[in-house]
Amino acid sequence: MKRLLKPIIFCIILLLMVLASFKISTHADTGPKPSVSISIKGETNGMYLTLLSKTKGSGPWHIDEDDILEADAIDTIFNEYANTKGFYYLFNYSKIDSGSYNWGYYPPTTFMIVIYDSINDNIITDSKEYTREHFNTIYKLTLTSSTYDIDDISYDSFKIDDKSGDTKNLVLGFILRLIICLLIEIIIAFFFKFIKLQYVVVLCANILTQVVLNLTLLLTIKNNGFNESMVYSIYAFLEILIICIEWLIYILLMNKANKENMVGKLRLFIYSLTANLSSFLLGFIILELLEY
Repeated sequence: MKRLLKPIIFCIILLLMVLASFKISTHADTGPKPSVSISIKGETNGMYLTLLSKTKGSGPWHIDEDDILEADAIDTIFNEYANTKGFYYLFNYSKIDSGSYNWGYYPPTTFMIVIYDSINDNIITDSKEYTREHFNTIYKLTLTSSTYDIDDISYDSFKIDDKSGDTKNLVLGFILRLIICLLIEIIIAFFFKFIKLQYVVVLCANILTQVVLNLTLLLTIKNNGFNESMVYSIYAFLEILIICIEWLIYILLMNKANKENMVGKLRLFIYSLTANLSSFLLGFIILELLEY
């Protein structure tokens, strides 16, 4: 029993540290954040775009008296239109002269896409309700018109072609996270003085657990939509589970991989704890710096 006491204490400390790091990372905004990106096909000169929310707030975006009092002309137009449609305008819009739009800081989960054409003083929308189903949701939007005059292009609607960029984005994000995770854990393994095939065990264990982690998160988001509290809670729980799983893998295989460098169970646990917490926190920060 005494031999198990230290690992149990470490597990308790591990739980507290991961939960604390989870709380810090979400409140300090060091982690990657959900986003909605839209590429726009058509003449966008003088146009502004916003996402009208089905709820009164999303992350830091919400409606208050100061927003209404300080509203500019564009804010007022979007707010008045939202009131007629049963949606909420969260006082966040972007000019889309570049043909692209991005709400990269807690966009609404359920929303309507609305464009204001300031040149023709016209609201452009397809009046459809969209739900953010992925961490990074990407749309392709094509402006359309029921009438066409080569000298005076005036759009009155648009169509959403697809969300084809999202899969590519998710795959690239997974590859980046995996590479960052492997690099960090190999560097830490060096300080724990692992040798030869023991590094192979580290690589194989991390590839396995990272694939399981990312597939679980993707399936959760796909089946339930992107709910921040649920996804981050599952993420924190999986990180705890991964530390324990990798520890067991190391116990079973590390010393068999190289009997010249026998490693104790406690040392393997400390490595699994240190390496995973480091990759968890540093990975968030690095991906944020890469704007991914």
